[in-house]
Amino acid sequence: MKRIAILLLLCLSSIANAETKSDDSSFDEIQGLMIASKMAGMCGAIKQMATFQESTKMPGGDEFLQRFLTTEQARLGMNPQEFLEACQKSISIYTTYYNMSSEKK
Repeated sequence: MKRIAILLLLCLSSIANAETKSDDSSFDEIQGLMIASKMAGMCGAIKQMATFQESTKMPGGDEFLQRFLTTEQARLGMNPQEFLEACQKSISIYTTYYNMSSEKK
């Protein structure tokens, strides 16, 4: 939880810094981090739903997951391969920044 708070503070301070400097590259970097974090969170939630369904074998759960994934891919304008690659990339970016915040302890 402390790591998340540190990451959030880093993001917020970077946003403030980007606004005062009017530096578009800083803003783009922060925006990219926010997008990667949101995507990584979504991918993590989907993974948890799949793990839950695998362990509980809830009736209709497999169909729900398939429909949910198909809908999300369509909403994002991605095919299944692009979606998987985006998940892997966003999790990698998130993990890199997350580990950077924990190295300073």
